[in-house]
Amino acid sequence: MILAAINPATIKLAIKGAGFVKEHLSKIIIILVTLIGCIFMLFTSVIAGLFSWTSWSDEDPIKIEPYQTYAAKYQLDYREVLAVDLGYHRLESDNLDINLVKKAFVYEVKVQVPVYKEITETKKYTTPDGKIIEKTETRTVIDHYETKTEIKTRSFIEAMNYLNMDQEQQDLAQEALSQMFDNPGGYIGGSAKVNGNVMAFEPLVRQQAIRRGIEDYVNIILAMIQQESSGLLLDVMQCSESLGLPRNSITDPAYSIEVGVEKFADRLRASNFDVKLALQGYNFGPYFITWAESRGGYSKENAVAFSRMMAEKSGNKGYGDVNYVDNVLRYVAGTGQQIFDVQKVIDIITPHLGAPYLFGGRSPYGGVDCSGLFEWAFAQMGMNFSGTAADMYNRTVPLASGESPIPGDFVFYETYRAGPSHLGMYVGNGRFLNSSTSRGVSYAEVKIWNNLKDAKFLGYRRWKN
Repeated sequence: MILAAINPATIKLAIKGAGFVKEHLSKIIIILVTLIGCIFMLFTSVIAGLFSWTSWSDEDPIKIEPYQTYAAKYQLDYREVLAVDLGYHRLESDNLDINLVKKAFVYEVKVQVPVYKEITETKKYTTPDGKIIEKTETRTVIDHYETKTEIKTRSFIEAMNYLNMDQEQQDLAQEALSQMFDNPGGYIGGSAKVNGNVMAFEPLVRQQAIRRGIEDYVNIILAMIQQESSGLLLDVMQCSESLGLPRNSITDPAYSIEVGVEKFADRLRASNFDVKLALQGYNFGPYFITWAESRGGYSKENAVAFSRMMAEKSGNKGYGDVNYVDNVLRYVAGTGQQIFDVQKVIDIITPHLGAPYLFGGRSPYGGVDCSGLFEWAFAQMGMNFSGTAADMYNRTVPLASGESPIPGDFVFYETYRAGPSHLGMYVGNGRFLNSSTSRGVSYAEVKIWNNLKDAKFLGYRRWKN
């Protein structure tokens, strides 16, 4: 039945085909081998192209582990270290030399450190009724000074200057750094406004928070990681010192989160779940909580007073971060919100990254200047934020004293003339969106602009109306 169903013409065709193959087999083999070779060459060419594409991301063939390890040891951003190396060698990845940039970022200085001792003195006092009493007092004084070696680090700009990099090298380094930010906005949806590096730890944070009975505080903990390390250091929650170890001794992020969540849970319970008091206690240590509670609880004034007291006791210039609470809570939704959807502005501008700069231009489609970029972006949302950089400066208000910038704040500079003449929108992680004469619509670094000779930083301001 099966044979009957086959078309005879098909059989004849098959026989003829077989005969053809038999007669021309050698030629067919040559053609197939040649074809396979061509396909293989095309495939390898595509793969090579993919791997030679300069994205400077974590998937790049450049081995970033040495930079990460080195940067973590000295609390540096490994991307800045790698970017300087790339810029110095004009993006020739085969010539990279981490030993060259090590001395550019980290150096040693000799400092005189006081050594203290306690002295006991007996003093006589006369009471109001004429009696003489003796009282023994102990106080701490400087006994002598010792010379110690102190490790110092240089900033991204300082490292490039140390290496005497020319303008082209510096531009290449800045471009490489810009491309290494996987999430340039640093503003992810949800309740925690943190970057992608930090959000990747959310499952581990939630697991440890559930274990400690503080699952409701996952977003606070993610914000702490953002503040402590931006997710870039191995000791992501900076817990080494709380265990009596040197800074960054912990080299396992999972263990750092385990210890950090445990410490924060302890601080929460000690402070009766006063988040601000617990956060400052995480930074200062548990003693701050009882000390502050005896003085009315958490306040910025108490944080400053405690820091000064501990600095005097230790003989250091400072102690902890008195702004730690504000610095953490700026990454949590519900604190310092803008009157507009910041992420929507970023989403509107992102497709136009690279659009050319045009003085007076009001649309990225034909070229746009700094004020024109935001006039156009807000118009897409039906909001009127128009005029020059000076006009926008006057429509915004400065941040409150001691307040840190949050995504959506505007950063202003004085450039080619007196007064505000350039602005950008801060997006977090020290970066802002703008349209500049050199790079058009792009992301820029606040600290880089603050070091430019032709730009004067005028501060952060917030749109209130």
